[in-house]
Amino acid sequence: MFLLKRASYKKVPFLMKVATTKGGRKDALHEFPGSNKQSIEDFGLKPRSFSITIVIIENDYENNRNRVLEILSEGGNGVLIHPTLGRLENIVARHWTIREAIDELSRAEIVVQFALNDAPSIPFQKGVSANEVQATNSILGGSVSDNISNNYSVNTNLTGNYESAVAQLQKVGEAFNDLSTFGSNVNDQINIYNSDLVRFTGNINSLVTQPSQLANSIATLFANLNQLFISPADTYGALVALFGFSGTAVKPRPSTTSRIQRLSNENIIDKSINITALGYAYEASTQLDFQTNIDIDEVEEQLEEQYANVIDPGLDDLDIENEVQSGLSDDILDNLNDIRVDALELLDEELLNTKKVVSLRVPLLPISVIAYRLYGSTELADALVNLNGVNQSSFVQGDILVLSE
Repeated sequence: MFLLKRASYKKVPFLMKVATTKGGRKDALHEFPGSNKQSIEDFGLKPRSFSITIVIIENDYENNRNRVLEILSEGGNGVLIHPTLGRLENIVARHWTIREAIDELSRAEIVVQFALNDAPSIPFQKGVSANEVQATNSILGGSVSDNISNNYSVNTNLTGNYESAVAQLQKVGEAFNDLSTFGSNVNDQINIYNSDLVRFTGNINSLVTQPSQLANSIATLFANLNQLFISPADTYGALVALFGFSGTAVKPRPSTTSRIQRLSNENIIDKSINITALGYAYEASTQLDFQTNIDIDEVEEQLEEQYANVIDPGLDDLDIENEVQSGLSDDILDNLNDIRVDALELLDEELLNTKKVVSLRVPLLPISVIAYRLYGSTELADALVNLNGVNQSSFVQGDILVLSE
């Protein structure tokens, strides 16, 4: 079955399954009587247009459908977050067609024709695109899987190693099971997610002795988690919840061959979960809808803290660095650095187009009046309420937080 992709228009998120982009040149074809030759007169670049098939699932169906139709019908320019082209400015929804099929679990498909409203907004890639971050994450995932396949090894003849490996993978299964209700699910995808999770937990006893299959199973869990939620914010939040994963509470100083192997395997799995979660979090961060610079700063801080944690081999207090596997390989470190640089570059670009939170001294006034005086309407009154922790009817004075361009 196809995997639905996340997109949004005018900050309203939705799921889509087909995206078609048209472009090219504006021209006129001239043909001549009695001649087999022709000429094409070029009138310049033809602005791109976009056809997107939006899928409305059965979860809270009517509200989601009505919300999407409302923003498609209100007119005016907006920002389209395209699943492959990224952020596109000055986009209008020209017309749409909805097909509702009650026999298909109350789903609807809306085919929307989007177009650029003026020539200067013709999209072009500056620096890194969200698609490139996704591609780099795929490469990172491959290097993590290779590290498990090549270095994870459980010798069942060494006392306690098999039991320890099983216990650690059980904690992996528990962690993914806890995430299944983190946000609003894509209904078909939750069935796939649960099925593969049951398969993983049911095969743990054999997976500990089959590193390649174990690597594939962990990669599948993450790929399904990345498609599980409707909202990019829920996806990002679920991945952040895996930051700091550890299959063991205490890692004793290894003094025997058995304990050295056990610690190596624990490091490989712990790092694999943390690194893969970070890679997908970098990818998810490129789809988030940021309201202010504070939102971006918070995400960057979370990502940087996790990056610092995962690149630390955790062997500083041990004199056995050459014997114990850290869970890191040169390929992992190189690929992780690549996706980090790309994702942070995109976040920095987003910062340029995001409202800034600044301090402003005001006389005693209702918060709604302050919003009107600052922005010409009360639309951003709720934002000021949230920034300052006050009520909608509150009077405020002195230094308050406001939004600036």
